[in-house]
Amino acid sequence: MGSWLAALQMTGEKWTANSVPSRFVKASVEAACGSFADAAREAAQSSARPAVRDPLRRLIAESRAASDLLRRAAAAQDRASALPVVQRLAALRARFTALAQAGQVGER
Repeated sequence: MGSWLAALQMTGEKWTANSVPSRFVKASVEAACGSFADAAREAAQSSARPAVRDPLRRLIAESRAASDLLRRAAAAQDRASALPVVQRLAALRARFTALAQAGQVGER
């Protein structure tokens, strides 16, 4: 999941700089969302304590929402609205990294 957050952040940065096409953003978001859906299913089925499981579930939901915002910005060709989404993806990646370093999630 951390890799997808980093990839989406970089994709958004490149797209806002007009370095990659919108279809690349859309394809990246689609692939990432598939991975996020898998992670959400695994988290829902986890036997971990809620104090461990729930922060990850929230992070996954927020990641999916941010990804959708990036996809919408690309579909609308609205690079300006993608800038705060890129910052949000960076913050989500930092939160995921902190959870991973605390041993609460795998490095997926």
